Amino acid sequence: MKYYGYIKAKTNEELETKRNEIIEYVKDKNIEINFITSLENLEENSQLYLDCLCSFGSTIYQILSAFFELQYKKINITTIKDKFYDTKLDFIRYDVLIELLNFEKKNIKDRLSKTKTTLIKKEKTVGRKKGRKTKSVFDKHKRIIFKKLEKEITQVEILKKLKRKDSDIKDITPQALGKYIKKQKKLIQENYIDPYSDMRSIFD
Repeated sequence: MKYYGYIKAKTNEELETKRNEIIEYVKDKNIEINFITSLENLEENSQLYLDCLCSFGSTIYQILSAFFELQYKKINITTIKDKFYDTKLDFIRYDVLIELLNFEKKNIKDRLSKTKTTLIKKEKTVGRKKGRKTKSVFDKHKRIIFKKLEKEITQVEILKKLKRKDSDIKDITPQALGKYIKKQKKLIQENYIDPYSDMRSIFD
């Protein structure tokens, strides 16, 4: 029978630490460990040592795939941290399933935390600042819009005239202009804003 020590690490320091843990664990067994970083080409009827189930992968799918592959090769498993001793893979024990469940719960929590952090960073980068007004394509035309409204010119006619002078609003609908006017009127009523206080229109 061959004895393997399977190590999955991101740094050399982590690799050395896991290697020493396995050596310490088998020191009284009088066996020679072949350290590996891949589960390929393992001899059948061998013994595999590793630190924990998460060494098989970062998802339940990866972990179970490794289990079934090892089962096919009739390889026993001993995990040091999870304390599974000489696990026969003819079936998956209840405590193994519990460990897998806890592992997946932690993964989900970590993914949600990373997603939340990413969203917060994105909001800080591209989100508008609190209290900052949202710019409208009609803002620079506000004076002329309200002057035309006072003369009882329809919103459709106002928009046509604006489009002839400003290519940025060529695809804007009369409904959008209507919403802008409604919003500005509400701001005027609530805050006593002068509709002619902003920058002058390109028509002035």
